[in-house]
Amino acid sequence: LDPVSAVALVTTGASANSKEPCGTIAPVFDGARRYDIVMDYVKTDQVTTDNGLYAGPAFVCQIHYKQIAGFKQKILEEGSRLPDIFAWVVSYPSRADAGRHYIVPVKVWATTAFGTIAATAENVKVDGVSIKRGKSN
Repeated sequence: LDPVSAVALVTTGASANSKEPCGTIAPVFDGARRYDIVMDYVKTDQVTTDNGLYAGPAFVCQIHYKQIAGFKQKILEEGSRLPDIFAWVVSYPSRADAGRHYIVPVKVWATTAFGTIAATAENVKVDGVSIKRGKSN
């Protein structure tokens, strides 16, 4: 997959299943290197986003970068390691297909040498309907 398609694969939950609630592997080729984005399930936790978008159960997932071939990332060439990246991932049922669930990361963060960097979703729509605090509006 290209990097953008890999993000789509991860965020739609297409690779998630009951054994791997965070998904499995997104294989990526970006033109210079071949790598996998691996999401490992850590635990299920009760979470609340700072902005109030979501409160409820979420899978805590750890995201790993695993290089397969090609040029090394600059940070790895310099002897550093990539930061640990985590996400709160929520499963939302589809309104259009009862057997389908979307896996939505509501918060992603990494701890770096400069401090913690976090991104929190401001708005989530599932099948065109906005969600708030784990419920459809």
